[in-house]
Amino acid sequence: MRIAFVGKGGSGKTTLAARFARWCGDQGMPTVAMDADINQHLLHAAGIPETRQRQTIPLADHAHAIKTFLRGTNPRIAAVDDMIKTTPPGTGSQLLTFQTQNPLWDAAILENGVHWALAGDLHPDDVGVKCYHAVNGIVELLLGHFHDTRNEAVIVDMTAGADAFASGLFGRFDVTAVVVEPTEASLSVLRQYVAYAHDYPVTLVAIGNKVSDADDLTFLQAQTTAQGIPLLTHVPFARSIKSASQGHVLPKESWEPELCQALETMRQHLLTIPRNPVTLYSLACELHRKNAARWANASTGTTLESQIDPHFDPVAAFGA
Repeated sequence: MRIAFVGKGGSGKTTLAARFARWCGDQGMPTVAMDADINQHLLHAAGIPETRQRQTIPLADHAHAIKTFLRGTNPRIAAVDDMIKTTPPGTGSQLLTFQTQNPLWDAAILENGVHWALAGDLHPDDVGVKCYHAVNGIVELLLGHFHDTRNEAVIVDMTAGADAFASGLFGRFDVTAVVVEPTEASLSVLRQYVAYAHDYPVTLVAIGNKVSDADDLTFLQAQTTAQGIPLLTHVPFARSIKSASQGHVLPKESWEPELCQALETMRQHLLTIPRNPVTLYSLACELHRKNAARWANASTGTTLESQIDPHFDPVAAFGA
């Protein structure tokens, strides 16, 4: 089960992503939570102590080890440096699983039953030169090689707004949860996602946040229905969430019953969403061809379309 948390800046997506990761871990689900937002606050929102946070290795800084592992013995990848964010798995590639040690676990920390990982920040030398996609591209590559099952949770906190559509990250998830407040500004991001996702196999749900009364809920229900997107659940104004946004993370025992119910509703619903590995792999190959033609062939001096293995069976590799 792979879920992306997106939304307008300040909507509460990071706090809800952290809460949902903790909730899944506490329910006994193997869980990894990755921070792919340029504002790296997921671990803070989870209440992980600074000393533990410093033990993480930014995934972008660990990219060579990750690519070397994923490449495996795939003969279609001539060199590790030829792997880009959209490079798909093929015969001989190594897939990530929760059951075996891998470079993602090496870079992450295990806290409260959850593997927590950071994509990383822009390096000072990259300011004014590179966009953040150069950093979180490693998350996209990891997701393309991740063999997770229905009872395992892969959670990614995304950059605010609809920025995911500027990369292939949008096509890596079983479901994308758009966190919406009862405001027009917040709902505009949902409308962007609906518009951009129209021609792609992207499953969207809306999660209401900061819902103060029945009028707020009615407003959100009407607006999400108008977009054809289900309002899966909603979270009222909660002291525990407000405290987390102010840097004071309360213990799970202090979370409001309404928040816990919303998190369980999300978990139960997501467990029912079917995955079509053929569709996801086909989209990954389509986006790889686009990236190869647009910039990557010239950058690497290689015809990267040849990395797509026509004999690779996504059903056998990833399961139904």
